[in-house]
Amino acid sequence: MRTLNGQTALVTGAGSGIGRGIALVLAGEGAKIVAVDVNEERAAATAASARDVGAEAITAVADVSVASDIARLVADTVAWSARLDIVASNVGIFPDAPLEELEEATWDRVMAVNVKSAFLLLQAALPVMRGQQYGRIVITGSITGVLTGVPALAHYGASKAALVGLVRGAALEAARDGITINAVLPGNIDTDGGRAAGGAEYYDAMRPSIPLGRLGLPEDIGWAVRMLAAPEAGFITGTALIVDGGQSIAEGGMTAERMAAVFSVGSVA
Repeated sequence: MRTLNGQTALVTGAGSGIGRGIALVLAGEGAKIVAVDVNEERAAATAASARDVGAEAITAVADVSVASDIARLVADTVAWSARLDIVASNVGIFPDAPLEELEEATWDRVMAVNVKSAFLLLQAALPVMRGQQYGRIVITGSITGVLTGVPALAHYGASKAALVGLVRGAALEAARDGITINAVLPGNIDTDGGRAAGGAEYYDAMRPSIPLGRLGLPEDIGWAVRMLAAPEAGFITGTALIVDGGQSIAEGGMTAERMAAVFSVGSVA
C-alpha cells in the first residue's frame, strides 16, 4: 500500500497506550498528526515522537465527551492543515464494578467517554469529509461486549458493543460521499493503563488463552487502523476488524498448550 503522505490524521487518546501506537504508526507512514489527549504533557510527548519519525505533528487538549471541545478540535485541525483525511477515535475508560454496585454516575461517565465521544467526533468530522468527498474514520472498540464478557465490566462491554452499532449506521449514511467508517476490536493489548487496572497477573493469566502466544502491542492496533485508513481500503466500510491474536476464537477458552496437546497441532512457544 502507498504511504499516507499529504494526509492529515486526528487521533484521540493519543497520549498513551493504543492511541499513541496508532498515532506513531500513521506518522511513520507519512500522515500529519493531531495528537489529542486530556493530558497535555502526554499528548505533547506523542507529537514529539511523531516529529522524530519525520511527520508534522501538533498537540491538542480536549475532553472528548464535550461537544464544544470536539468542534474546536476539528476546526483547529482544518485551520492547521486545510484537510481532515483520517479520524481515529480511540478513547476508553474501564472502572471495574459489579453491576449491582455500579453507581449511575460511573455508568454515565463510561458512556460519555466511550460512546458519546465517538458520536460527537463523527458529527463534527463528517461535514468536513463530505466537502472533500473523502474520509477514513476508524473507531476503537473491543472484543469485550461484542464477542466476550468480563465480570465487573458489563458497563464497559455495553459501551464497546454500542460503538459497533454506531459504526454500522454511520457507515451507511456516509458511504455515498467517499467516506468509510469502520471499527477495530482489540483483544488483550499490553498498555500501561491495562497494567495499572489489572496488574501484571491479569496479563499473565490472559496470555495462555491467546493462540499466537503473546499479548498484543499498541502498534498492532496501529497497523490495523493504518490498513483501514488507507486510500486502498475504499471498499471496506461498516465492518469491525478483530485484532486479538485469535483469542476470541479459541473454543471454550482453551489454552494454546491444551489445543496443541488435544489436537496435535503445531508447536507452542
